[in-house]
Amino acid sequence: MPQGRTPVRFPVSAARGRRWREAVTGTPGAAALAALLSVTVMVVQAVVRGEYPFGDLPRGFDDYFAQFVPYHAMFQRLLHGDPGIDAQFNWFVGLGQPFLPDYAVYLGGPWTLLIGLFPVTRVELGMVVVTLLKVAMVAASMVVYLRIAHGAGHPVLAAVVGTAYATSGFILEEGLYDPMWLEGVAAFPLIALVGHWCRTGRHAVPSVLLIALLYWSNFYSAIMATIGAVYLTLVMALVDRLPPRRLGEQLGRLAVRGLLGVGLTLPLVLPGVLAGTQAPPLDMTYGPRNVPLWRYLSKLFSLTELLDFSPGLAIGTLLLIAALAFFAHRRIPLRERLTLGLGLVVMFATMSWDVTRLVWFGFTEPHGSFFRNAFVVSGFLLVLAWRFLLRPPPGLLATVLGGGAVLAVLGWLTLIHHRGPHHAWSTPLTVVMVLAAVAGVAVMAIRPGTRRVVGPILVSLLVLELGLNAVVVEQLRASVRQPMGRWYADADRDLALVREHRASGQGWPPYRLDDAAYWYGNQSGLLGEPGVRYYSSTFTAQSARVFADLGVPSLANGRLMGPTVEDAPLFALLGVSARLEHPEPGRSRVSTYRSFPLVRVAPPARPSVTGVASVFAHRDGLWDEQVYTAPVWATRPATDGAVVPAGNQTRLAGTCPAGGVLQADLRPAGGAVTLRTSGSTSGGQRVDTPAPDERPAPVTVALPATGAFDLAYVADNRAPQPLALDRFACFDAARAAGFVDAAQRDSPGLLVHGRHLEATWPHPVSGDVIVSTTAVDGWSCDVDGQPARIIPARACSACPCREPAASPAATRRPCSRRRPPRRSSAWRPSWRSASSGAVRSAGGATGAEHRPGPPRSGPPELRAGHAILAAGARRRPFPPHDSEG
Repeated sequence: MPQGRTPVRFPVSAARGRRWREAVTGTPGAAALAALLSVTVMVVQAVVRGEYPFGDLPRGFDDYFAQFVPYHAMFQRLLHGDPGIDAQFNWFVGLGQPFLPDYAVYLGGPWTLLIGLFPVTRVELGMVVVTLLKVAMVAASMVVYLRIAHGAGHPVLAAVVGTAYATSGFILEEGLYDPMWLEGVAAFPLIALVGHWCRTGRHAVPSVLLIALLYWSNFYSAIMATIGAVYLTLVMALVDRLPPRRLGEQLGRLAVRGLLGVGLTLPLVLPGVLAGTQAPPLDMTYGPRNVPLWRYLSKLFSLTELLDFSPGLAIGTLLLIAALAFFAHRRIPLRERLTLGLGLVVMFATMSWDVTRLVWFGFTEPHGSFFRNAFVVSGFLLVLAWRFLLRPPPGLLATVLGGGAVLAVLGWLTLIHHRGPHHAWSTPLTVVMVLAAVAGVAVMAIRPGTRRVVGPILVSLLVLELGLNAVVVEQLRASVRQPMGRWYADADRDLALVREHRASGQGWPPYRLDDAAYWYGNQSGLLGEPGVRYYSSTFTAQSARVFADLGVPSLANGRLMGPTVEDAPLFALLGVSARLEHPEPGRSRVSTYRSFPLVRVAPPARPSVTGVASVFAHRDGLWDEQVYTAPVWATRPATDGAVVPAGNQTRLAGTCPAGGVLQADLRPAGGAVTLRTSGSTSGGQRVDTPAPDERPAPVTVALPATGAFDLAYVADNRAPQPLALDRFACFDAARAAGFVDAAQRDSPGLLVHGRHLEATWPHPVSGDVIVSTTAVDGWSCDVDGQPARIIPARACSACPCREPAASPAATRRPCSRRRPPRRSSAWRPSWRSASSGAVRSAGGATGAEHRPGPPRSGPPELRAGHAILAAGARRRPFPPHDSEG
């Protein structure tokens, strides 16, 4: 190098090196290590158990497979431009439902966008990746909050604390199989961090954007996280003796930033909030509403998750000892210990008081566990543990012994109260971890030079405990719950059958498919073929009542809707032309049915049939002419409303129209009723007393060609059963088949793309245009370019479009939907007429297309009318055709 020239790169390189070291050993490095450790724990437990995608054990339990996997599949289809769904409307579930409310509840946040990178056959793999990324975010968020708001500390210790938060009891019990809760677990420390920034007025814009991100991800769990974070902010203000004026300024800034952040996400969040207020009322919780103190204490220990429905609070024995030792730390001011201790007790108490519990859940009764805010308590305990680890006392051994003694007392209290459900290894594991902590601290106290060896050993033991807890909990879940399906194993076979069915011309549009291969849920979104079933907290009470009136079976007071039995008359009215079944593992079958198309023309409304149960009267009103009649009784009780004693039976004999079926809407009370052939002692169709929130399907009895029946109405030994003859009705299958055939011959060409629907007939038609979809807000319709009023008819899920009286017959009727500006109770479709027979999209959109079948000779003699939806009954009166794969 020439004399006199000074290189300038060395200082710059040194500065860069320092920045890299600070990044690695500082908060970013600690957060990254926590994310890596937590993901490693989850992956290792899956590998050890052989769980998908590292083995063949399914992950498809409960809502994870019934809601989250199908919703992510539907979102994947939306991202890839599937015409069955757009940002406004989703045809895949519930005969068509608004999509934004479900997006706000189940699919918010940036991580969900990654599902678009996976094919729909591997959407479960995408869900695993998204869930692991959320777990990593939970761990990193706690590390960032602790190091910024409470003190830096050792990065490895911070990473372990973050890992304990991301693998805590609540995560294992609720978060992994309801991934929406993971958003709230991450939101708690991050909103508390915003509260810390508000003390000095720093980072205003990042605070607003962070809150917006968290509420976009999941507003419901973010509400609980916000309540917990504000509470923690108040407690820390008391600990730091913040003057009232500064506290008011801090809370004011937090309120402003929170409102701005929520306001940014309001267009996405509000549909979910409003839909929740219109959902059917529900009192469906699992486990006790109030838990005794000893049960709370037992849940602090490992290996107690998933064994009952009390809160999941485990954070690892060593960190629990550290949290308890905090109160024995003599160098920490007594005021701080008392304030944080009282804060912890009050937080525990708010989980059991009815008034405060309503506050936690946004003044609504939870659908599920009463303790979904347990992650806030876990986070509070980890704050105590971290503040202890930041300032290890000179008498560390005595302090840890004090924490261990408190833990021993808690364990003794829970044991003498029988402790409730717990794994056999729980107590030995706790004892071993306490002894390890005491021994390790004793060695470090006697030989200070061993800290570099003993410290990593204790940290490794804690991580091993967290991993063992995860493995055992997952094994328990698999042993007590039945997996609902294995999409990763069935996808290729099922989708091949669905594609074959659609290629036959009987698929969507204009026909639907019932996903009977799966127990319940939204699996039609996996298959990519619209269906009837729907499971969502955003399903409106209005639509649920309509489905219940038509006898569509449901659970959870209508929030879980759809046929679970073969119901050919119902399929015919709802446009279901096929049913996918799994008759045995590794085998799929599609049965086909005659059904009305999505859009059809029908005669005007007529009086409902009398003398039969209301469910059959509602169904009958949706057919072109009467198809339900009361049976002609030959043998029956002397009086209607007779009571059959427990353990006895009565004979019912009579006739229905030739070729028909007998249906019964039975409602046993306190026992069960069985309909079987008279004279037989076994078999038949059994109906048990439904749960308060359950609506069972009507029973269908196949009849001989003559239509005659001779049945025994059998009450079991538990309770006498009433016998109401008007609950029986005959369905005229031959007459109904004629109406279906006529509608299929005159079916219009259809173009469907999300919220746009257009029907085109090859010749002018007039009459009641029936659209088989639910009566939700926001639709608008035209007739011949003029707006048309929509009048729901017969209390059905409907899109009624009444043409102006002077309007001529029409051939083309497009319909589109916008987000409703406010709550309302009726559809607003928008139909237009034209003379062209071509199928075109309203607004130029491309979509799923169906060309019309051969027209009937001449236009039908129908008056101008309205458009409604249809629904049906419980057996197949039309011969099915089966195909297998």
